[in-house]
Amino acid sequence: MESMNLKLKAKSRKLIAVFGFTLIELLVVIAIIGLLSSIAFASLSTARNKAKDAAIKEDLIGIRTSAALYLSENNGNYGGRYAGVTGNETVCPLLTMTQADCIADPNLGLGLFCQSASIFSAIQHATNLHGSGWGEGRCGANSTSYAILMPLTVQQSPNPPLDYFCVDSIGQAKILSSSLIPPSDLINGNADTSSFSCQ
Repeated sequence: MESMNLKLKAKSRKLIAVFGFTLIELLVVIAIIGLLSSIAFASLSTARNKAKDAAIKEDLIGIRTSAALYLSENNGNYGGRYAGVTGNETVCPLLTMTQADCIADPNLGLGLFCQSASIFSAIQHATNLHGSGWGEGRCGANSTSYAILMPLTVQQSPNPPLDYFCVDSIGQAKILSSSLIPPSDLINGNADTSSFSCQ
């Protein structure tokens, strides 16, 4: 009887040895799962950033339509000056601003970026999408022209030059690069003396 019990125990040990996993096998499987999940997360992050860039481009291209409507409603006039005190400091409305704050600002409030609710909200949305760390958006306008520039999330290289998307009143919509922060070299023009356009 005792020898039979020993035989059963030996058989059960063999079955465990045949059907069980060793510690090394388990660690290899866990390492493979970890590697695959890190690849998946990296791909998702890139896809998320590309979606943000597509939304920024869509916002800025939509501004062209809103600006054309604004122009036709205002007798062929973009509504006057939108720039800093010197005329060429072209900072977009800040995220902390409401449209009423923007309109009330004597240096900024005359331009279409403050006066048009759809343009103001599109600029705010694009600014919110790109977040911080990649530079800042630039907006400039006078009675005859405008240009808007927003940084993109997905950059071609990890170091400057940084990539931006620019639209203007002459119909340009393109990606530009600049090593300067802020990218003062990408928008031509002055709110007082000359037309705004993408470089």
